[in-house]
Amino acid sequence: MDKDIESMYKLMEIAKTKGLKNIIPLHTKSEESKINLESKSINAVLLYDVIHLVGKNNTSTVDDRKKLYKDVYRITRKNALISVYPSHLTTHTDVTSKEEIKKEIEETGFSFEKEIYTELIHDDNKVKDCILNFRKK
Repeated sequence: MDKDIESMYKLMEIAKTKGLKNIIPLHTKSEESKINLESKSINAVLLYDVIHLVGKNNTSTVDDRKKLYKDVYRITRKNALISVYPSHLTTHTDVTSKEEIKKEIEETGFSFEKEIYTELIHDDNKVKDCILNFRKK
């Protein structure tokens, strides 16, 4: 799900070259937080460089994020992976740490699994940062 249709086209081209056929692109407006998928239909959700954008004017509040987490909970199957790259927290959200994000997600019914420090491409730059992985209980 992305508001940037060009990014979705690029992703789908990469997926096609890798032989991946189970990716469903969903174009949305940034103000929309409802995910138009059936309940308990998804095994994995990647929220990479996203959670800071779920509110109005590309700034998220705890209420905005909780709506997103609840909808992700609704669409995911038991034991589904929810993987989060929590970027731009101090500039676009009302939180100051990834610990606060972990707590919000756990309060929605997901269990924290692990934190992975790895090299990522973010805003066209290589960065070393963390990804937070959760499982639906």
